[in-house]
Amino acid sequence: MGRMNNDLLKLIKANAKYQGNEDLCEDFLAESLRRSVAITENIDDITFITPYLKKVVNTSILTVLKNAGRIRRVRRDYVSVPQSVSLEELSEGGDVKNNFSLDNLPDPRADFSEIVANRQLLTQVCNAVSMANASAPEKGYYDIFVKRYVDMKKQAEIAEELSISQSEVCKRLYELVKIIKNDVIGY
Repeated sequence: MGRMNNDLLKLIKANAKYQGNEDLCEDFLAESLRRSVAITENIDDITFITPYLKKVVNTSILTVLKNAGRIRRVRRDYVSVPQSVSLEELSEGGDVKNNFSLDNLPDPRADFSEIVANRQLLTQVCNAVSMANASAPEKGYYDIFVKRYVDMKKQAEIAEELSISQSEVCKRLYELVKIIKNDVIGY
């Protein structure tokens, strides 16, 4: 079991999310062991299960970071949340000991060209959805698109509201994505 701990520790330290969160190393290891205890008790050679353990380690690190309040869930992916600056870190002059500076933070406002490009892309997507809806109004592409991507509803909720099956909602969303890819991207 000691070798397994060392191997898990190597996988933890190789993970990109470990950087900056070294203080939680023991928690990462404990969570990884908890998640992999059944398989680690029966396997002597780690080389065959390394891909599995990498996924276990990644999931364990995300769980620990989320429980520690260092990451938060957003639309599709996890993002890091910077640690807050404590009062002890501030010196008399107001400087932060860890060289924190507002000058190093990127400007959150979007570039004008990016706004224009996004608006043009959104217009093309809306036109593609409108044309798809006009060519097959019985499919209700427009309603499904708005409910899914504007109202952020789940497929099950959409299915219930439109009185169709969830698999039918999934199928129509897939068809709509293909139409948009063809009309907007061209493939």
